[in-house]
Amino acid sequence: MKKEKDEFADFIKELAPELLNDPAEKFGMKRSFKGVWIPAEIWLDTNLKDKERLFLTEINSLDNKDGCWASNDYFAQFFHVTPQRASQVISSLAKKGYITVSLKYKPKSKVVEKRTLRLVKKINNEVVKL
Repeated sequence: MKKEKDEFADFIKELAPELLNDPAEKFGMKRSFKGVWIPAEIWLDTNLKDKERLFLTEINSLDNKDGCWASNDYFAQFFHVTPQRASQVISSLAKKGYITVSLKYKPKSKVVEKRTLRLVKKINNEVVKL
C-alpha cells in the first residue's frame, strides 16, 4: 500500500506539482490538514451561502491558538476569487455573527498591522467558540 501511495505521489509531482502545494505555507501559516470536513451546523445552515461555508471551514482549519490571520490575498488565491470578494465574504460572515474580526493597528496609525479571525457558533442566542 505504501508503495502505491509513493508511486501516486510521484505521478502527481510530475503531472501537476502545484496540486501538492498548500497555499497556507506560501503565506507562512501552518495547519494540521487531514482533509476537509464541514460540521453539520455549517453544512445544513440555510443562512449561509456556499462560499461562506467554504470560508468558515478554511477559517476553522487555520484558527490555531492565535486565531486565523489569513489575509484577503490568501483567501483570494485559495478560493480563486478577488481580494475584494474575499473581503465581502468575511464581512458577511462577521455581520451574520459566524466569525469575529479583531484588528491590530500599527502604532499611532490607522493602518492595519494584523487581522485575526475566529469562528463562533450561535447556540440558543449564546456565542460559543467552536
